[in-house]
Amino acid sequence: MSPFPDAPDPPLAETHARGRYLDDFRKHAKVLKKLKASKGDKHERKKEQKRIKTTHQHLKVLIKYIKKDYADVKNRSVSVRWSLYNSSAPWLTLPLQS
Repeated sequence: MSPFPDAPDPPLAETHARGRYLDDFRKHAKVLKKLKASKGDKHERKKEQKRIKTTHQHLKVLIKYIKKDYADVKNRSVSVRWSLYNSSAPWLTLPLQS
C-alpha cells in the first residue's frame, strides 16, 4: 500500500516471468562470483569489488525468492502435464487382449 491514497500500487512481477529468467540469473551470479576488478588505482578497484560483491549478494537473494515462489507453479505444471499424459495414453490403463 502506498502512503498516498491516490497513488496506484506498484506493479508486481508475474511469477512465470521471474521463473523464466531464473537460469539467466544463476549464470550471471556465477560470472559475478569469479569477476575481479582490474582497472584503476587501489581505491577504485576496492570500490568496484565492493559493488560486484553487493550485486552478487542481491542476486543470490533474488534467486532464492524466485525458487521459493516458482516451486508451486513448477509443481502444478508437472502435475498437469502428468495428468494429461495419463489421460491421453489409454493403452497404459487397458488390459492386454489375448
